[in-house]
Amino acid sequence: MLTGMAVGWLFAASQRPLYEARTVLDIRSLNENFLNNQGSSSGTTESVLPEAYIQTEIKILQSDSIRKRAVDKLSAGIQPSNQKAAAFWLSALGRLAYPSPSLADLIVDAGHRVKVRAVGNTRIVEVFCDAQDGQLAASMCNTVAHTYIENNLESRVRSTKETSDWLQSQLDDVRQRLTRAENDLKDAGRRQISGRL
Repeated sequence: MLTGMAVGWLFAASQRPLYEARTVLDIRSLNENFLNNQGSSSGTTESVLPEAYIQTEIKILQSDSIRKRAVDKLSAGIQPSNQKAAAFWLSALGRLAYPSPSLADLIVDAGHRVKVRAVGNTRIVEVFCDAQDGQLAASMCNTVAHTYIENNLESRVRSTKETSDWLQSQLDDVRQRLTRAENDLKDAGRRQISGRL
Protein backbone atom coordinates (compact mmCIF):
# COMPACT_ATOMS: atom_id res chain seq x y z
CA MET A 1 0.00 0.00 0.00
CA LEU A 2 2.86 2.38 0.82
CA THR A 3 4.48 1.58 -2.53
CA GLY A 4 1.21 2.36 -4.30
CA MET A 5 0.90 5.64 -2.40
CA ALA A 6 4.49 6.54 -3.23
CA VAL A 7 4.03 5.75 -6.92
CA GLY A 8 0.77 7.75 -6.95
CA TRP A 9 2.44 10.71 -5.24
CA LEU A 10 5.40 10.62 -7.67
CA PHE A 11 3.01 10.48 -10.63
CA ALA A 12 0.93 13.38 -9.28
CA ALA A 13 4.03 15.43 -8.43
CA SER A 14 5.48 14.92 -11.90
CA GLN A 15 2.34 16.26 -13.62
CA ARG A 16 2.34 19.93 -14.48
CA PRO A 17 -0.71 21.73 -13.12
CA LEU A 18 -3.19 23.24 -15.56
CA TYR A 19 -5.01 26.44 -14.70
CA GLU A 20 -8.28 27.42 -16.32
CA ALA A 21 -9.48 30.97 -16.86
CA ARG A 22 -12.86 32.05 -18.21
CA THR A 23 -14.20 35.21 -19.74
CA VAL A 24 -17.68 36.02 -21.00
CA LEU A 25 -18.63 37.97 -24.13
CA ASP A 26 -22.00 39.46 -25.06
CA ILE A 27 -22.23 39.02 -28.84
CA ARG A 28 -24.32 41.64 -30.64
CA SER A 29 -25.13 41.85 -34.31
CA LEU A 30 -24.01 44.75 -36.48
CA ASN A 31 -27.47 46.35 -36.73
CA GLU A 32 -28.64 45.67 -33.19
CA ASN A 33 -29.61 48.80 -31.25
CA PHE A 34 -28.92 50.93 -34.33
CA LEU A 35 -29.05 54.64 -33.40
CA ASN A 36 -30.33 53.59 -29.97
CA ASN A 37 -33.59 52.38 -31.51
CA GLN A 38 -34.93 50.11 -28.77
CA GLY A 39 -37.87 48.65 -30.63
CA SER A 40 -38.98 47.73 -34.09
CA SER A 41 -42.05 49.03 -35.84
CA SER A 42 -44.11 46.26 -34.24
CA GLY A 43 -42.97 47.33 -30.77
CA THR A 44 -40.97 44.18 -30.04
CA THR A 45 -37.28 43.95 -29.29
CA GLU A 46 -34.97 41.23 -30.47
CA SER A 47 -32.93 39.94 -27.53
CA VAL A 48 -31.71 36.64 -28.97
CA LEU A 49 -29.60 36.39 -32.11
CA PRO A 50 -30.10 33.57 -34.62
CA GLU A 51 -28.16 30.41 -33.79
CA ALA A 52 -26.24 30.62 -37.09
CA TYR A 53 -24.92 34.10 -36.19
CA ILE A 54 -23.70 32.96 -32.76
CA GLN A 55 -22.07 29.85 -34.26
CA THR A 56 -20.33 32.01 -36.86
CA GLU A 57 -18.94 34.30 -34.15
CA ILE A 58 -17.79 31.25 -32.14
CA LYS A 59 -15.92 29.96 -35.20
CA ILE A 60 -14.28 33.38 -35.60
CA LEU A 61 -13.26 33.32 -31.91
CA GLN A 62 -11.72 29.87 -32.40
CA SER A 63 -10.04 30.74 -35.70
CA ASP A 64 -6.31 30.45 -36.24
CA SER A 65 -6.05 34.13 -37.15
CA ILE A 66 -7.52 35.29 -33.80
CA ARG A 67 -5.41 32.75 -31.89
CA LYS A 68 -2.22 33.73 -33.72
CA ARG A 69 -2.82 37.45 -33.13
CA ALA A 70 -3.47 36.79 -29.43
CA VAL A 71 -0.33 34.65 -29.12
CA ASP A 72 1.74 37.36 -30.85
CA LYS A 73 0.40 40.01 -28.45
CA LEU A 74 1.14 37.86 -25.41
CA SER A 75 4.65 37.08 -26.58
CA ALA A 76 5.50 40.68 -25.74
CA GLY A 77 6.29 39.95 -22.08
CA ILE A 78 4.20 37.95 -19.61
CA GLN A 79 6.22 36.26 -16.89
CA PRO A 80 4.84 32.99 -15.49
CA SER A 81 4.33 33.22 -11.73
CA ASN A 82 4.83 29.61 -10.64
CA GLN A 83 7.65 28.41 -12.88
CA LYS A 84 10.52 29.33 -10.48
CA ALA A 85 8.70 27.91 -7.45
CA ALA A 86 8.02 24.62 -9.25
CA ALA A 87 11.68 24.33 -10.31
CA PHE A 88 12.78 24.98 -6.69
CA TRP A 89 10.55 22.24 -5.25
CA LEU A 90 11.53 19.75 -7.94
CA SER A 91 15.22 20.28 -7.19
CA ALA A 92 14.61 20.32 -3.41
CA LEU A 93 12.94 16.91 -3.58
CA GLY A 94 15.97 15.60 -5.44
CA ARG A 95 13.96 14.36 -8.37
CA LEU A 96 14.94 14.72 -11.98
CA ALA A 97 13.26 17.90 -13.09
CA TYR A 98 11.64 18.13 -16.46
CA PRO A 99 13.22 20.75 -18.64
CA SER A 100 11.35 23.94 -18.02
CA PRO A 101 9.42 25.01 -21.14
CA SER A 102 10.17 28.42 -22.54
CA LEU A 103 7.68 31.26 -22.18
CA ALA A 104 7.05 31.20 -25.93
CA ASP A 105 6.19 27.49 -25.75
CA LEU A 106 3.84 28.09 -22.80
CA ILE A 107 2.05 30.86 -24.71
CA VAL A 108 1.67 28.75 -27.87
CA ASP A 109 0.42 25.82 -25.77
CA ALA A 110 -2.12 28.10 -24.05
CA GLY A 111 -3.24 29.37 -27.46
CA HIS A 112 -4.03 25.81 -28.55
CA ARG A 113 -6.09 25.20 -25.41
CA VAL A 114 -8.69 27.94 -26.03
CA LYS A 115 -12.28 26.66 -26.03
CA VAL A 116 -15.42 28.65 -26.82
CA ARG A 117 -19.05 27.76 -26.17
CA ALA A 118 -22.44 29.43 -26.32
CA VAL A 119 -24.50 29.68 -23.14
CA GLY A 120 -27.95 28.30 -23.88
CA ASN A 121 -30.20 30.30 -26.17
CA THR A 122 -28.57 33.65 -25.36
CA ARG A 123 -26.07 36.08 -26.84
CA ILE A 124 -23.56 35.09 -24.14
CA VAL A 125 -20.42 33.24 -25.23
CA GLU A 126 -17.87 31.85 -22.77
CA VAL A 127 -14.16 31.63 -23.60
CA PHE A 128 -12.12 29.10 -21.60
CA CYS A 129 -8.31 29.10 -21.60
CA ASP A 130 -6.09 26.45 -20.03
CA ALA A 131 -2.40 27.06 -19.35
CA GLN A 132 0.40 25.81 -17.14
CA ASP A 133 0.44 29.19 -15.42
CA GLY A 134 -2.59 30.87 -13.83
CA GLN A 135 -1.66 34.39 -14.92
CA LEU A 136 -0.96 33.18 -18.44
CA ALA A 137 -4.38 31.46 -18.61
CA ALA A 138 -6.13 34.69 -17.56
CA SER A 139 -4.03 36.80 -19.92
CA MET A 140 -4.71 34.45 -22.84
CA CYS A 141 -8.47 34.62 -22.19
CA ASN A 142 -8.45 38.41 -22.01
CA THR A 143 -6.20 38.76 -25.05
CA VAL A 144 -8.37 36.45 -27.17
CA ALA A 145 -11.45 38.49 -26.18
CA HIS A 146 -9.75 41.82 -26.94
CA THR A 147 -8.37 40.48 -30.23
CA TYR A 148 -11.85 39.30 -31.25
CA ILE A 149 -13.32 42.73 -30.42
CA GLU A 150 -10.56 44.49 -32.39
CA ASN A 151 -11.08 42.13 -35.33
CA ASN A 152 -14.82 42.79 -35.21
CA LEU A 153 -14.28 46.56 -35.21
CA GLU A 154 -11.76 46.32 -38.07
CA SER A 155 -14.24 44.24 -40.05
CA ARG A 156 -17.00 46.80 -39.48
CA VAL A 157 -14.72 49.70 -40.44
CA ARG A 158 -13.65 47.83 -43.59
CA SER A 159 -17.30 47.09 -44.46
CA THR A 160 -18.26 50.72 -43.86
CA LYS A 161 -15.39 51.92 -46.07
CA GLU A 162 -16.38 49.53 -48.86
CA THR A 163 -19.99 50.75 -48.64
CA SER A 164 -18.81 54.36 -48.61
CA ASP A 165 -16.58 53.76 -51.66
CA TRP A 166 -19.46 52.09 -53.52
CA LEU A 167 -21.83 54.95 -52.66
CA GLN A 168 -19.20 57.47 -53.77
CA SER A 169 -18.81 55.70 -57.13
CA GLN A 170 -22.59 55.67 -57.57
CA LEU A 171 -22.74 59.39 -56.70
CA ASP A 172 -19.95 60.15 -59.20
CA ASP A 173 -21.83 58.19 -61.87
CA VAL A 174 -25.06 60.12 -61.16
CA ARG A 175 -23.15 63.42 -61.31
CA GLN A 176 -21.64 62.50 -64.69
CA ARG A 177 -25.03 61.51 -66.08
CA LEU A 178 -26.58 64.71 -64.73
CA THR A 179 -23.81 66.80 -66.30
CA ARG A 180 -24.29 65.00 -69.64
CA ALA A 181 -28.06 65.52 -69.44
CA GLU A 182 -27.60 69.24 -68.68
CA ASN A 183 -25.17 69.60 -71.60
CA ASP A 184 -27.55 67.73 -73.92
CA LEU A 185 -30.42 69.96 -72.78
CA LYS A 186 -28.35 73.11 -73.38
CA ASP A 187 -27.31 71.84 -76.83
CA ALA A 188 -30.93 71.01 -77.69
CA GLY A 189 -32.03 74.48 -76.53
CA ARG A 190 -29.34 76.17 -78.64
CA ARG A 191 -30.30 74.10 -81.69
CA GLN A 192 -33.94 74.98 -81.25
CA ILE A 193 -33.15 78.69 -80.88
CA SER A 194 -30.81 78.68 -83.90
CA GLY A 195 -33.41 76.76 -85.95
CA ARG A 196 -35.99 79.51 -85.34
CA LEU A 197 -33.57 82.21 -86.41
